[in-house]
Amino acid sequence: MNPQQSPGATTVRRAKACTTCRRKKTKCDGKRPVCSPCNAFNLPCGFQDVLRHSSRSSRAYVEELERRVQDMERQLQEQSHGSPEHRPSYAPTRRSNKRPRTTRANSPDQPGGLDNQSPFSASAAYEPEEDGVQSNSATEPNQASYVINADGKRMRFFGASSGFSIASPQGLTWLESQTRSGGWNHAGQRNASRWQLSNWYPRILRPDIQQRVFQPLPSKAATVELVSEYFASFNKAIPLFNQTLFNKLVDKQFGWNPDESPSWWAALNLVLASAYRERAQKSRDGSGEWQKSMGHIRNALNVVVELLMCAADLLSVQAMLGLALLFQNTPNPQPLFMFAAAAMRLAQSVGLHRKQESGLSPLQIEERRRIFWIAFSLDADISHRTGRPAVQDANDFDTPLPPKSPSDGLGVLRVQGVQLSYFHFLARFAVIQRQIYGQLYSATSSSKSVAEFAEALKGCEQMLREWRESFASNYSADLAFSLKPDYHLQHVLRLDAAYHCCYAKLYQLCILTRRSMARAPQDMEDPADLETQINDTIAKSLESARSAVMLIKHINSYGPAFVWGVVYFPAAASVTLSTHVLADPAHQLAASDLDMARQTIQFLNEVTSEEPGTYADYILGLCSELESAATKVLNPENSHSQQSTGYLNNFAPYIDTNRVSFADAAIPSNIGGFGTIGSTDIPKPGVLPQGYDIPSVDPTFDLAMNLQWPMAPFWNWGDAMPGVTVEDMGSEQ
Repeated sequence: MNPQQSPGATTVRRAKACTTCRRKKTKCDGKRPVCSPCNAFNLPCGFQDVLRHSSRSSRAYVEELERRVQDMERQLQEQSHGSPEHRPSYAPTRRSNKRPRTTRANSPDQPGGLDNQSPFSASAAYEPEEDGVQSNSATEPNQASYVINADGKRMRFFGASSGFSIASPQGLTWLESQTRSGGWNHAGQRNASRWQLSNWYPRILRPDIQQRVFQPLPSKAATVELVSEYFASFNKAIPLFNQTLFNKLVDKQFGWNPDESPSWWAALNLVLASAYRERAQKSRDGSGEWQKSMGHIRNALNVVVELLMCAADLLSVQAMLGLALLFQNTPNPQPLFMFAAAAMRLAQSVGLHRKQESGLSPLQIEERRRIFWIAFSLDADISHRTGRPAVQDANDFDTPLPPKSPSDGLGVLRVQGVQLSYFHFLARFAVIQRQIYGQLYSATSSSKSVAEFAEALKGCEQMLREWRESFASNYSADLAFSLKPDYHLQHVLRLDAAYHCCYAKLYQLCILTRRSMARAPQDMEDPADLETQINDTIAKSLESARSAVMLIKHINSYGPAFVWGVVYFPAAASVTLSTHVLADPAHQLAASDLDMARQTIQFLNEVTSEEPGTYADYILGLCSELESAATKVLNPENSHSQQSTGYLNNFAPYIDTNRVSFADAAIPSNIGGFGTIGSTDIPKPGVLPQGYDIPSVDPTFDLAMNLQWPMAPFWNWGDAMPGVTVEDMGSEQ
């Protein structure tokens, strides 16, 4: 270095040979602008001069090196962007240590109409599908968000309201213009490398690796077989994992350097638990398979604290969703609520709720989209069934809907000889559930006038009808189950039952709207038309309630776990039917509706007899009370001889003694909030009992209650909970 130069000065080292001659390893005369060999053979010629800093320890020198590394990484990404092969989003990769992952919220959607629309955009997700590109100009002010990445797998999302949104592409562009420096381009990623996105987790709080194992992993051959069964069954309908990437991690698990991350350990054990559970349901004596399934669930539960404390990758979201999906089909819904909420929060942490394509391959983009919609569907279903707010804000996500025809065929099921885009319909229905909850059941809906509420009710019903028309074009329950039931039909059956139950719930809203109309008729512009609309919705909701109960005959074909996952739907539908009999006992279908309510009670009796002491007992008690009251209204002459001190007290649930006896079934007394109706007043036909009033709050709103009842030994929940016995599981206060 020239001693006269300042410490910050730089020098340029001119290249003696051009880039082409260096690559071809031929002699170059260094002639500029085109050397003689390149000129003779008409080849591109360029010289790569090197910028030398006077001090290698200077900040400018370090920034220049970082810029050059980032430029090379960006070029590699552009070259491999269209390649079908991509690195696992949850496997470490050296190449992506400093790769920026920014959210591109203002890029136009790809052609595809409905599939690429933001579900809550002005052109809602229920518009007819048309080819074309949707403009995202409305989302331009919301670009101040970004995702940082560390070690190729850990991610963090920062939204526009964050105090550090200055590190978003929009903010960095402004900083570069203000400081006239290009070093800001990767400021967020550069500082993320210091953080490594691993949260504070003291060693003293970390469990030993060996403490994870309660149920030993099977051999590699057995594991591969179980994993194959899972991907051929459950994952085909609910595409939670990528099979190619998962198999690579399985091979690594049985190699010399297995992945010891808590997210992989949980994901592997959840897949094994799901596969063992399906084997148990197909076997006459599946007790051994059930025990193995529970053992692997406990393995996964052993790392839940680690997942919550320090995991921030895609696989951790998948693991939490796997736990939620497993507990969805159990007698205890409480873990479903907790794991689904945690999964959605983790999904937001890694930016799955925002459309992100920069630096990702098409397969990675599709995988992130699928995981978000699985979390969103669970969140919407829980919110609608329990009447509780959802975790994901309905107005703060722009992830496109899953495509109808994905390239790998995941989420598409064969029903009645045709392809049904099941996962696409599931996501669309989840969006409808969220809109119905927000417009009809949320706290803000109570501030609407009668006319506004009726208009919202009409719009929600229209969304349900349009979804059903599209869904039913490839599906009919009677035809689908006319032959031997197929495994994947259980997913379609659950979605069908959820739709009918959702539609049936509109009945009570119609009754409440009719009451409001009677109290304030002067607020109605056209009460006759509104009354016609209400009557039509009542008729359609009752048809859906009957359809939901009729699906009971197909439910038992798929084993006890599936029964627990869908027991809510026919029970809630029977409440609508019993309520209708109470409100209109002179209806021509009142007797058949009451028979359907009794059929549901018989179904619930069978369920509760196998697993007593669960929330299903609450459902059974409530449905039995309603059925008893409806019977007294419909057949007063038969009920006069019954020994009763009240219409709703000391009831006896309906039991078909020709099939099975449940005389010892424990049914809670005095459940519900209906009060006591005078026991000495026998109602006249077609007249409600004196003092009876249709509940203003649906009693099935909170069927999946928070109570954690003690479980029967069949499920072994005490073994599945580390450090907790069955006796310790009391009801939530």
